[in-house]
Amino acid sequence: MSEMDIDKKLREYINIVKEKQANGVLAENTAKTYILHSSNFVRWTHGDFHPGERNER
Repeated sequence: MSEMDIDKKLREYINIVKEKQANGVLAENTAKTYILHSSNFVRWTHGDFHPGERNER
């Protein structure tokens, strides 16, 4: 799967999460957590995120 495909899937996922939040299925903090963690994973696949890096400084 290409980076473009992964980014497209992330956008789709974010839209689904936001829809679930708007419909009251997910709480705001839960939706934010889902989006943050999935976004960080995609950033990691692109080499733009390193888990725990901020804590190592």
